[in-house]
Amino acid sequence: MLAGRGRNKIRPPRRGLGTNDNVDFDSMWAELASSLRDIHNKNASQLSFEALYRNAYKLVLKKRGDILYEHVKDFEEEWLANEVQPRILEVLSPSLLLASTGGSTITTANEKRAAGEKLLRALKQAWEDHNLCMNMTTDVLMYMDRIYCKDFRKPSIFTASMGQFRDYVLRTPLQPGPDHQISIAQVLNAVILDQVRMDREGDIIDKSLLKSCVYMLEGLYETEEEEEHLKLYLTSFEPEFLRASEEFYRHEGSALLLDADAGTFCKHAKKRVSEEEDRCRSTLSPLTLGKIKLVVETELIKNHLREVIALEGSGVKYMIDNDRTSELEMMYDLSARVDPKKEELKKAVQARIVEQGNDANNATIAATQAPPRPLAPKGDRADGEEKAPEKPVNLQTTAAINWVDAVLRLKDKYDTFFTQAFQSDQGLQTAFTRSFTDFINAFERSSEYLSLFFDENMKKGIKGKTENEVDELLDKGITLLRYIQDKDMFERYYKKHLSRRLLMKRSISMDAERQMISKMKMEVGNTFTQRIEAMFKDMTVSDDYTTQYKRHVAQLGDPDPKRAEIEVNVLTSTMWPLDTMAPSYSEGENRPKCIFPSQIERIKEGFEKFYLDKHSGRQLTWQANMGTADIRAYFPEMKGAKKTRELNVSTYAMVILLLFNDLPPGHSMTCEEVQAQTNIPFNELTRNLQSLAVANKTRVLVKEPMSKDIKPTDKFYFNEHFYSQFQRVKIGVITTGNKVEDSAERSETEKKNNDTRGGVIEAAVVRIMKQRKKLTHQKLIAEVIQQLTARFMPDVNMVKKRIESLIEREYLERIEEKEPPAYRFPKMAETLSADEKIALIKEQLQEVLKPEIIEDVIKKQDRPLVVYWGTATTGRPHCGYFVPMVKIAHFLKAGCKVKILVADIHGFLDNLKAPIELVQFRAEYYKFVITALLKSVNVPVERLEFVLGSSYQLSAKYTMDLFRLSSVVTEHDAKKAGAEVVKQVENATLSGLIYPLMQALDEEHLGVDAQFGGVDQRKIFTLAAEQLPKINYKERAHLMNPMVPGLMGGKMSSSDPDSKLDVLETADGVRKKLKKAHAAPKEVEGNGIISFVEYVLLPVSALKSGGQGNFVVERKEGEPLIYTDIATLKKDYEADILMPQMLKPAATNALIELLQPIQEEYLHTQEWIDIDKKAYPPPEVKKKEKKVKDRGSRFPGAVKEVEAKPDGHVEGKTKDQVNLATGAEEAMKNLDVTTDGTAKSC
Repeated sequence: MLAGRGRNKIRPPRRGLGTNDNVDFDSMWAELASSLRDIHNKNASQLSFEALYRNAYKLVLKKRGDILYEHVKDFEEEWLANEVQPRILEVLSPSLLLASTGGSTITTANEKRAAGEKLLRALKQAWEDHNLCMNMTTDVLMYMDRIYCKDFRKPSIFTASMGQFRDYVLRTPLQPGPDHQISIAQVLNAVILDQVRMDREGDIIDKSLLKSCVYMLEGLYETEEEEEHLKLYLTSFEPEFLRASEEFYRHEGSALLLDADAGTFCKHAKKRVSEEEDRCRSTLSPLTLGKIKLVVETELIKNHLREVIALEGSGVKYMIDNDRTSELEMMYDLSARVDPKKEELKKAVQARIVEQGNDANNATIAATQAPPRPLAPKGDRADGEEKAPEKPVNLQTTAAINWVDAVLRLKDKYDTFFTQAFQSDQGLQTAFTRSFTDFINAFERSSEYLSLFFDENMKKGIKGKTENEVDELLDKGITLLRYIQDKDMFERYYKKHLSRRLLMKRSISMDAERQMISKMKMEVGNTFTQRIEAMFKDMTVSDDYTTQYKRHVAQLGDPDPKRAEIEVNVLTSTMWPLDTMAPSYSEGENRPKCIFPSQIERIKEGFEKFYLDKHSGRQLTWQANMGTADIRAYFPEMKGAKKTRELNVSTYAMVILLLFNDLPPGHSMTCEEVQAQTNIPFNELTRNLQSLAVANKTRVLVKEPMSKDIKPTDKFYFNEHFYSQFQRVKIGVITTGNKVEDSAERSETEKKNNDTRGGVIEAAVVRIMKQRKKLTHQKLIAEVIQQLTARFMPDVNMVKKRIESLIEREYLERIEEKEPPAYRFPKMAETLSADEKIALIKEQLQEVLKPEIIEDVIKKQDRPLVVYWGTATTGRPHCGYFVPMVKIAHFLKAGCKVKILVADIHGFLDNLKAPIELVQFRAEYYKFVITALLKSVNVPVERLEFVLGSSYQLSAKYTMDLFRLSSVVTEHDAKKAGAEVVKQVENATLSGLIYPLMQALDEEHLGVDAQFGGVDQRKIFTLAAEQLPKINYKERAHLMNPMVPGLMGGKMSSSDPDSKLDVLETADGVRKKLKKAHAAPKEVEGNGIISFVEYVLLPVSALKSGGQGNFVVERKEGEPLIYTDIATLKKDYEADILMPQMLKPAATNALIELLQPIQEEYLHTQEWIDIDKKAYPPPEVKKKEKKVKDRGSRFPGAVKEVEAKPDGHVEGKTKDQVNLATGAEEAMKNLDVTTDGTAKSC
């Protein structure tokens, strides 16, 4: 054996050797062959490797390399055949041969393991010996490998000998069979497979021995080129291993499905995958890892997943019902392995959600239909002393609350599964949402019940709860609101219940009420909560009226010390649900008016005069059924010394009780007489008399005959013997609380809601047709449904009826000659009303903050809305700017006054962007681009006002306002406001805090009513709304566009060249970028091209044409596809009718055509070209230094230049030849020195 081979070198022989061209090959080969035999016999310690190398060197040098090469191969072949192979055959028992052909005489696992391991050890030893000997032989024949093999393209002797081991050891036929021949390689494969099978079955095997044989197979190749994919392991063993594994797991999966439950199956499958991963890493080869995992996942999991999920008594349904979260987690893991979309698991979970939801629905219906509990037979029921049975009203209300609680519990259950078992999988979250939506909307009273749930909790449910608990409760309710499709129905019920809470002062916490409105606004938008917020505003204003009126009465000096005090709630009739609050309200002028007592009438008239003096032209209508009164009553026969009590009653009850002041003791009034003197509607009179004369503990009147029912002839006496232990007695009106509607009430509510929906549908039709001008019947129906789905699910028949109604009233025209049926918007309807202007201003916006400001300006102040849009002058404007241009066109059409702020100072403040010296040039460049964009889409630019930020932002007043605003805005709020607009960097400058404050102040200094921008500026808009009033500036409305997706699927940004298209982009540049744009087949979400068509090409086409826009896709065969709405385009794309290779060229051609007039104007405007060069100068090109060719250090006299080390150590020069300052100068070339003298790496 050789020692220290890494350091020794075999030097070439001196010239004196081998000068004679004649060499005795036979004698030299005899010596080499003898030495090779000694090496194989492990007797190489006495050999002189220098002499052996010299002999091989001589033979190669004298052109005998080919003979030497063949002799060595022949020697190795003979050695393997005569020495190695017999040793392998000695351990190869007949039983192994039989087993390799499919039969077996071995019965026990130990016998199998012993026989197999004996063969494996023999092969391992032969392989290791062969490797060692051939490494030593390669050292001896190094010169032959380097010269002869390389020149004649022969494999090295080591490579050739590996092939010989493969052919003469592993693949030599052992004994011919009737149909085929068996080789050692086949036996080896069978033994390894058998060892793996035993390992899978739990037997102990020698894994290191197995790994050694696998190394052997990985080290051998099918050819001498030794290509990676032709390893013997991959070509010979692995296919057999995978086939055997498929069969093993196929049988195991079938057996397991019969014997195990779903949880056990999941655990076992997960364990098998882990075992195979470990086996590939520790016993076999990592090359097989992915393939064997696929086998296990297919045969054991995928082929049985559906059956496992549906197993009765242990499947997904059982796991869900019994909260087996860990088992569901394993089921999810297995599903994710074989199906990225988890379709089977989704179906099972969705089905169970709907089943459980329908169970809750059915249980609630059964509870509401159950008869009341019978009254226990004790005493006379007419006395009313016994506890009455629970009323159907209470049963239904309780059932409503229980239904919501049941749905919330179900939601909590699946939320737990979502986070703990399903790894917050968004696909499953979508499935959950769809299932909850299905069963909740299948229950027709879901809107009403959810509103009752909020009502009960606002009245008593949140009492004693912490702020966090209240917030959690409201969030859960809002979650259910998200699932309800008919949100307009919920709004109707919620307003009805809220109105009673507000007017009857039954709400526990007004903060919780406002918090609820805020959450609703975030969930369903401002439009939904606008009227509800107005109700709160009315209550606040009413408190002010009450205070002012009391002050007014005090100033008049009323001499009557017994004058009653009044608190008035002045309600805006269009904002409150008066038709549901007051049954008589819907009767209009024919409704009966309550006759108030004279002392009350005098107070009422006094307030009317006070109010109408302030608001001339308004009309007050008194709703007696909605108020309450506090009365001090004297009961002469009451037990005890104090015979007075304070009664809190309804306004109608007050009017009834005051009638008895004028009656002598012992006299009575019939129900007919009470109605004649008060004019109270009979149903209202009945309920109030029941509260005063029938209800236990509040009988301040005595009824004859005593019964629950009220008849016109029944007599009523003042109860002088009334007694209550409480000084203040609250007498509620029978069934005045919020309750579940009966069938008749429900039908009436649905009828009123459908009437309201009709108006909403008509408005949507007019809005769509104004924009599109012409539209087919089917497309109009589809667009109406698409626009209104967020609020309610429109009925197609209702939409058709409203279209017919609009045609009759000449708001729409039918195109008679058109096939299929189509409509046009008549020109005579072009004049915009106030509502139409507001609708156009809000059209296609993602969100509007404070829309009531817009309505106030247009409707009440009757003047144009002043709105501004600002843009910081930083990067080049891109095609995404077409989106705000579309909205600016809408603003102008709606009669708005539009200001465009060219924010040069903002551009300077924007971190890491335009330096101050380029700001003025870029501001001019932006004016050119914005003007050209608007002109290209037929927008009248003469109606625009451009304002340069520096024209007022550098003034003393603006600076002082900035200081004032800075004193009330915290650092946290400023950072939060600019988070999505100002570039966020580590150790940011203060400019990032000033930026959002200035944008807020611009609203005041530009004198506008509203600011328009992208939804990414929402936090700045919120800052402006919250903070400007603190420095005595009014709040503005804020209009937000959706963000424009970039070509690669993200946000279109000036800082990302691949995501945007410059408006001056060349045609080739457009083609190149759109070719790279993100447009995966059949995928609409995140598709940059489709987003560009939706937000830019279609709207701009509509503006240019003055009517309906279109997008044309040419096809190689057939007619072109013409799209007039994005919904159809998306549907075709998902169906693969419209493919990426068709979409991209069409978008490219449309965009090139759109940009052409802008670019032509640029080329014909020299001033624009000059400004462009100044605003965006080309970057300086650094001159490349010519490299001095390094000739190395081996030619005579050369000295290699080496950089000095930081510690002064030098290689390649003497120390006195090195100037350390030179190294410092070179280092400074790679640094950029800042103004403060510090340096940063480039």
